[in-house]
Amino acid sequence: MRSWILDACEALANLIALCSHVRELLANKETHDEEYEHLDTYYQVLLLERRTLQAKIEEAIDKTDWHYHCILKHALAYYIYSSELEDADKSMFNWLMGSWSDILNYAISLMAKEEVTLCSRCLADKILDNNEEK
Repeated sequence: MRSWILDACEALANLIALCSHVRELLANKETHDEEYEHLDTYYQVLLLERRTLQAKIEEAIDKTDWHYHCILKHALAYYIYSSELEDADKSMFNWLMGSWSDILNYAISLMAKEEVTLCSRCLADKILDNNEEK
């Protein structure tokens, strides 16, 4: 079960991006009615999956309130979109990947209520160890 929190954050980031891409297709005026219905159903399933996974991550981190819910979601979205931009044009967007880990680690540290000075995998292990003691 090593570092499953970080793996779950990676999955959540991809679900956030997937929801965004499907929303783009839904907003496309060229999307036909039948295709729109299928995409809308798919979007609703993805949205529920994203919300469920995010709730599980937040429960595992054991924060005291839901105050940082959106901060985590947007930090993860920033992380995945930074990666996509770098893939699209490395020369123009390579600077983004230098900052995403600091932004994501800070969001996780707000939720965990302790400063992140370790690598993310070590932090995830530390969070898991702290929760097992309870």
